[in-house]
Amino acid sequence: MQPDVILLPLLLLADVAMGWMLLRSRAEARHARAAAADAARAAAMAAAGGIDPEAVMGLLRRGVPPTLDNVYLAMQRADVSGRSRAPDPQT
Repeated sequence: MQPDVILLPLLLLADVAMGWMLLRSRAEARHARAAAADAARAAAMAAAGGIDPEAVMGLLRRGVPPTLDNVYLAMQRADVSGRSRAPDPQT
């Protein structure tokens, strides 16, 4: 009996098992990403007037860790860009 006859089914079985594990890990990553986004949104909304939930979500979408420093900088940038786009009041 040749070794190829024995190894081929084992390699096919290993390939199927690895494919299944890859699909499962991708599904778990999607669920974890969704849970992190929900948690960030809930935490941002819990701090009344403190943290802008959209700033946190923007950081998460870009893959930037939502630390307080990063959120503060994102909020400052949004505030500056919002002011530059806002029309000047004619009073």
